Amino acid sequence: MSTLVVRYCSGPRPPAALCALGLALTMAAVAAAQPTPGSARTSSPEPQTFKVFVAGRELGSEEVTISDDDTATTITSRGTLAPPLDISLEKAEVVYSRAGEPVRLSVEALVKGEAVSLTTTFSGGQAASKVAQGGRTADKTDRISPQSLVVAQGVLFLGSYHGLARRLASARQGTSLKMYIAPVAEIDVRVDRIEAERIQTVDETFEAKRVSVTLPLRQPGEPVAMSVWIDAQGHLLRFAVPAQSLDVMREDLAAVSTRQVKVWRDNDEDVRVPSSGFALAATVSKPRPPEPPRRPDESEDTSDEDRREPKSPKPPKYPAIVLVSGGPGDRDETVAGIPVLGQLSNALVDAGYLAIRYDRRGVGQSGGRIESATLDDFAEDVRAAVRYLRSREDVDDDRITVVGHSEGAAVALLAAKREKRISALVLMSGAGTTGSELLLERQRQMLSGMDLSEQERERKMAQQLTIQHAVLTGVDWDKIPEPVRKQSNTMLFRSILAYDPAEVMKDVRQPILVVHSELDTEVPPHHADKLLALAQGREKGRSAALAKLPGLNHLFVKARTGQADEYPLLTDRTISPDLPRTIVKWIRSTLPPS
Repeated sequence: MSTLVVRYCSGPRPPAALCALGLALTMAAVAAAQPTPGSARTSSPEPQTFKVFVAGRELGSEEVTISDDDTATTITSRGTLAPPLDISLEKAEVVYSRAGEPVRLSVEALVKGEAVSLTTTFSGGQAASKVAQGGRTADKTDRISPQSLVVAQGVLFLGSYHGLARRLASARQGTSLKMYIAPVAEIDVRVDRIEAERIQTVDETFEAKRVSVTLPLRQPGEPVAMSVWIDAQGHLLRFAVPAQSLDVMREDLAAVSTRQVKVWRDNDEDVRVPSSGFALAATVSKPRPPEPPRRPDESEDTSDEDRREPKSPKPPKYPAIVLVSGGPGDRDETVAGIPVLGQLSNALVDAGYLAIRYDRRGVGQSGGRIESATLDDFAEDVRAAVRYLRSREDVDDDRITVVGHSEGAAVALLAAKREKRISALVLMSGAGTTGSELLLERQRQMLSGMDLSEQERERKMAQQLTIQHAVLTGVDWDKIPEPVRKQSNTMLFRSILAYDPAEVMKDVRQPILVVHSELDTEVPPHHADKLLALAQGREKGRSAALAKLPGLNHLFVKARTGQADEYPLLTDRTISPDLPRTIVKWIRSTLPPS
């Protein structure tokens, strides 16, 4: 029996991806299918389309229909996924009673051209399954909880996630759900975290929540983390399995014009910043202005002069900060669900600063093309943000600081070299060596943690050197495999490798604060010492300072090891208050009010 079910989860790497994908989906699908008794029931007579992305590539879609009547809730799906998954879901249906108990699951699909069918009926705490694959059949019976959620193993039945959304809409953090993966086993799914978010489209901004759950799908001790987004009515918007690079979202939300708003203030402004022939989509956050003076009440005994309309005070001028993200991220620089720059912006605004953050060109709601951009191009976008701030009446032109994180620190440094109207620089987790040297350092670090012979490590290092040499010089591309060449031979990667802070720093005049976390494994802390030495060695440069923050990782979040694979498992999901506190203290002493 088990060979029939597991067969399409075995084989070379692409089917292995299918296995993880199918399990993750079916797991959550299980959860999906069961509404909580007494919870709101809404029908979706018109099909909704959900798009499936793996590693950023769109592989297909599924149409989902939900119908409720007096006796049952029925969720039906049809869809297709392209190779390497190669799944055609001809029809999948799961039925739940009004009490939330599973009644029937049926799936008809083609997996890599082979017909697969599964029918499971539920009665008296038992699940009776019939499986057919490639002309072979098998039966299996399992005991399950009366209200267990249900999903089929190994085929993508996204529709069942709607049931998951309904269940999670009323779930509480720390609780667990029973899920039956037909026809394999029942598992416990833990609700780890519930967070409020906003989703912004071209037409509207609406409230949503993100629920993080843990699925014990792999070996013991290796659970799979999943995030599910739900709107205020309990409808599914999106779900993602980061470990498998899987992202599934409603079709209208998959548009580049849509973004998740993870951090917001009631007086935020969404603005468009003109750049090099396109516009950057940005958010301006600022403190609330002081309350206007109260107009005397007519009944009060006041003179005519006192009764005159009070003059409107001039808007206050705030010191301003431009936040520059690292990598191809959104304006909040969301990593593993943590909006690093979004949270930093909030803290800086609370301290009295106006802050602007923007989607990198070609990302999110910003225009431009990321595939043809370089670090110098990104620096021009920073300059555009500075020009925009200087055009605002509520910004103090003499106190504009640029704060860059990780790769954004390099971009900030390049911008300051060209833009003298930048008043000060904060470099968070920035590289103190060339980009080429940093990538080789990361490669050595990664290989040191792998079970490889010394000879194999040396071979892989030599291969990395060959790739970087080819990117920088255009020579020896014939020694590079075609897939690697396509991925590496880009203007952006070339500019990253060629970036040299020692050369750039010579022409930077602004005061500089270098901030680094001591558990940073992506850009190790010794880079901060090198950056400080470069800043202090400038002939005409102003002051330079260094702050190292203990116990924090590359995201400036409290961590144990600092390794990137620890990010999804962090219990603390907020940046350390030491980061904004350090930045604010330095800016206030460096750029005091005039």
